[in-house]
Amino acid sequence: ESYLKMGCAESREGIRIPDPPELPPSTMRRTGLRSVLQGRLYTPRYNREMYDEVRNSCVWNIESVGKPVAIATCNSADDVATCVKYVGKYCVKHGIFLCVAAGKHSMNCMRTGSFVVDLSGMRNVRVNEKEQWADVDGGATWEDVTEATKWYKMATTSGIAEATGVGGTITQGGHGYLERVHGLGIDNLLQAEVVTADGSILTASAKENPDLFWAIKGGGSNFGVVTRFRLQLHPIPASIFAGRRVHAPMGIGWFPNRAKLIEQFAKITAESKDNKATGILTLAVGGAVVEFLAYIDEENKGKSYFAVHRKRVGFPVKDNMRGMDYHKEIQKTVHSARGNYYVKGKMVEKMTPELAKALAKITAKEEKPGHGCKCQIRIIAIGGKASIQGHDCCAFRNGK
Repeated sequence: ESYLKMGCAESREGIRIPDPPELPPSTMRRTGLRSVLQGRLYTPRYNREMYDEVRNSCVWNIESVGKPVAIATCNSADDVATCVKYVGKYCVKHGIFLCVAAGKHSMNCMRTGSFVVDLSGMRNVRVNEKEQWADVDGGATWEDVTEATKWYKMATTSGIAEATGVGGTITQGGHGYLERVHGLGIDNLLQAEVVTADGSILTASAKENPDLFWAIKGGGSNFGVVTRFRLQLHPIPASIFAGRRVHAPMGIGWFPNRAKLIEQFAKITAESKDNKATGILTLAVGGAVVEFLAYIDEENKGKSYFAVHRKRVGFPVKDNMRGMDYHKEIQKTVHSARGNYYVKGKMVEKMTPELAKALAKITAKEEKPGHGCKCQIRIIAIGGKASIQGHDCCAFRNGK
């Protein structure tokens, strides 16, 4: 598995979502749900203004903002357990199911008609420098992790965009710049605190509740709400050779077709036997082609590794490759602005000439979709250590 291809399509603004059904009022009074929670409970009937503010707050994809029946902003695993028990006992029979909002970068974090457990208030990160691990709350983003670990010159495989939530990233595999060297996010998961469907708060690890540990490593939130992750940390060089190479819109005028650049990018990153080489190739439809390359080792080694590629490949109008700080610069390379997105992904084992030509064609200027549509394809180099784990080690790799 060498690539993750992502595409963005047009927004669908202007679609009005009807108000959701109400929570059973009698059960709220009888259980005293509001008073039991350390956090707050918002519903459209009793505090509409705050409800609207919370459901829109920090959600990356406006497309995913629906109208939940209720939103519980949780402050602890006990809060989450209280909500899980309430939904299981009183809501499911009315067709109201649980929805988890953590980093709020998913497409389904504010589902219409659901009871949302909002973890965004649980964002603490605690670093154990001696044993090289970090305990990360379920609502944290990778920016929180970056800020906490930079003081120790350590890191773990994290999301490409800092705005991405830790919870969604880890429970769905966990891609990042370090995966070719240190494995996926799930490969760096040591243990987790999980609230299961019956409201129990369990520790899951290789030794404790191993079946649950297997399931949450790639199985999403289907097996419980993860309220804390313990992640392995790794020492990071002070300066890493990395940066962008921005090429003119290839395939136009005297510039060659972008298919060659796609193949060369694959060869220098995902298909390389040197797992320290990684990067992202962004193909804006009808626009520039942007390489972001990085070599996860000392700066001089990376400069030497990419020397021939920089000299012979492409026609960059800008090349800012240099020594970079992993935490302060590399992790902040991809900006994830809030908007309306449609995203699809596909993994392929190899970048064939036929695939490179197809990608070049559909992102060429003449194939550009309708006005106002900002589409792009991102090719992300994975492989390396991310691909060598056994297929039965976790839910993410199961079946292949």
